[in-house]
This record gives sequence, structure tokens and C-alpha cells, in this order.
Amino acid sequence: MIHFTIHKKDPLEKIKEATLNLLAEDGYDAVSMRNIAKEANVALGQLTYYYKTKNNLIVSVVKEALEVFYVEFERRIIESDNKINAITEGVKMVIKEDTKTDKLLITIMAQSQVDKKLQKVLKNFWNKIINLITNSYLEEISGISTNQANIKARLLMGACIENIIEKMLDIKDEVDDKISLVKEAEKKLGECN
Repeated sequence: MIHFTIHKKDPLEKIKEATLNLLAEDGYDAVSMRNIAKEANVALGQLTYYYKTKNNLIVSVVKEALEVFYVEFERRIIESDNKINAITEGVKMVIKEDTKTDKLLITIMAQSQVDKKLQKVLKNFWNKIINLITNSYLEEISGISTNQANIKARLLMGACIENIIEKMLDIKDEVDDKISLVKEAEKKLGECN
């Protein structure tokens, strides 16, 4: 006879997952501690035991989620023989995946305008991503200056955000595989000089 072991998530894991799901689906203002507790299938008292306020919960969960994303993105680049290709594929993954990542990023960006703690978390994440991409360009492209590599990194991330917004607004159904985000960023870099 085969016995299946069902892995039960601990309450904290369920709370974090529920928070991210609700943020991506409903946005910051529509999410409440009560909604999170219900979605996580935990008692409200249990939720408030871990997190005293909605804002503390969201900042903590977003910080952890962005760190997990960064570590995975960094790992893909480090393990790749072609760092530029790994960057492009990582950016395409965010844009094209059928996940809630894009909606979550937009929610976080919007809320960071009024929430200084969330803004600090997002700013730290943004700087780490830009530095990672900048350093990868410096390693891969001979003769490029640090300033040029940094501009390329920022243009690439700008193209990523632009594509996320276009996708969310149904401006274009999906990113054309024939268009390289790196090439588009290089073209825009040329226009800036």
C-alpha cells in the first residue's frame, strides 16, 4: 500500500502566500488583515500574533519575495556562459510568465509612493538588480564604461516595466520573441547620446 504524506504549510508560510496572492489580485487598498487570515485559513488572532499591522506584514512579505526573486535572477546569470542572454531570458520570464508577478510589481511600485518603508524595500531591490545587470554588462562587453553599462541596465529594466504595463493594459498580448529587449535598450541608448 502506498502512503501519501501531505505536507502542511505552517501558518506563517500560508500567511505570506495569501498576502502576495491578495496583493496581486486585489491591490493594496483592498487587502485587509481579515482577508489575509481568511485566505490563509488561519485565525485573525494568529495572524496578528506574527504581524501587528497590515503594513508591517506587507513590507516584510514583499521584502522576502523580492529577495527570493533577486537570488534566483542572480543565480541564473552567474551560472550562465552568456550573461547578457541570461539577463534577457530572466526579463522575458517576468514579462511572459502567466503569474501574478507583474501585477504584484505594479502594486508594490504604486504603494511605495505613499509608504516610505515599502519604498525603501523597492529601492534596495531596484539598486541590487541594476548593479547586477551593470556588472554583467561590464564583464561581457569589452570597452564599455561603467556609466554606459549602468545606462544599458536602466534602459533594460525600463523596457521590462514598459512591457509589464502594456501587458496589463492589453496594449499588446505578449512580447514579440523576435524583439530583443537588450537590442531595444541599446537602440534607446544610442538615441540618448
